[in-house]
Amino acid sequence: MVAIPRANFLKSGNEKKPLDADAPSGIDATTGAVPVRDAVEASATESVASAIQASNVNANAANVGADEYVVFTLSNLPPDEAALLRDAEDGRWDEIDLFDAALIAEGLTTRERRAPQREKFERFAAELATLTERETDPLARTKIVYEYLHDVVLTEKYNLNCSSLVASLETGVFNCVSATALFNCFAARSGLEVAALETTGHAKSRVKFADSFLDLETTCSSWERLPDKTRPYSRPRSNASEGVGATLRNVSFERRETDADAGTTTFDAETSTPDAPLGYSYTRTRKPMREIGDVELVATIYYNVGVDFYQKERFEEAIVAYVKAARLAPNNQTILGNLKATINNWAIQIAMKDKDFERAILVAEQGLLLDPNFPEYKMNLPIFFHQWVDHLARDNRWDEAKRVEREYLKRFPKPTPQ
Repeated sequence: MVAIPRANFLKSGNEKKPLDADAPSGIDATTGAVPVRDAVEASATESVASAIQASNVNANAANVGADEYVVFTLSNLPPDEAALLRDAEDGRWDEIDLFDAALIAEGLTTRERRAPQREKFERFAAELATLTERETDPLARTKIVYEYLHDVVLTEKYNLNCSSLVASLETGVFNCVSATALFNCFAARSGLEVAALETTGHAKSRVKFADSFLDLETTCSSWERLPDKTRPYSRPRSNASEGVGATLRNVSFERRETDADAGTTTFDAETSTPDAPLGYSYTRTRKPMREIGDVELVATIYYNVGVDFYQKERFEEAIVAYVKAARLAPNNQTILGNLKATINNWAIQIAMKDKDFERAILVAEQGLLLDPNFPEYKMNLPIFFHQWVDHLARDNRWDEAKRVEREYLKRFPKPTPQ
């Protein structure tokens, strides 16, 4: 089960209002993230064929303690993926490692399907171990791992659309998500303590030393162009969580990565303080970033899979991917915003293409469980009823049309004259 808090979220500037009473309102979530897998076609829902109001994902309102939640029930998951979701419950990977978790999130849900990529990774890791085994200085070891990643593994150019680890390993192309995940995998194997940094639009890596940390723009292919490579930032004496996420922009429907944020800059040595709070960094466009663990990094991969499905108008599969992402990062408002948008647009697709207005209404009602104040759900529900009545009337199914109209008036009674 996935329990997602019910709440009012920030309204996106990309929301579209209906042009007239006969046109349901849609949301353009195509800028929600970078689509994945140009090189690999692997469905994240091979055994999860449908979503809300079907057999594999169901949403119900529930009270957990003093808070209200919507509980999404995932069923028919492949065993390895079910094990991944269980393993993530304590916020870290105990039974599997980051590399396996990332591949499962991309859709390689059996050990056999992951085997070729695991073999390739282990071959790289063994070669890297011979380069780092005599190096005791952690900063020098970091440099070896970083240069190996870009000299041997990520040998092609940055590509905004390549957040798949499988695609990166097979083609050498990368973006911030794949480069950060692979760097963290190799760095951890090399004995370094690492985390990821994330904001809406970008991700990069953080290496932690005994009394300092170093933030690395993993999309930069040259160590020499990293501005803070020789001066790690000291850890503050105050609580390490101060400042983490305090100014994070919770704005839905932005790209997971943008060209403006990718590049060579981490901290600006001229304008940033070396004693900035741990968990606080900037992109080139001065967006604040927050530190996340390996579990939330895998949530980013699930999220990108969801956007990939969304852009193909495979809304059911997108919803499943977003729910899995929310299981790993339940407070990430970008994930929740795209989940709500996809539920809305799936309901529109069911109504407009399939003419299954009853099911469209059920899906929109599931969305209202998640966010009772989401404007598109409230605007579209009456429209679905009107379209249903018109559809039945055109087929001369008058008794059914009258029944639907009575149901509509029950749910949306006419205001009493003053």
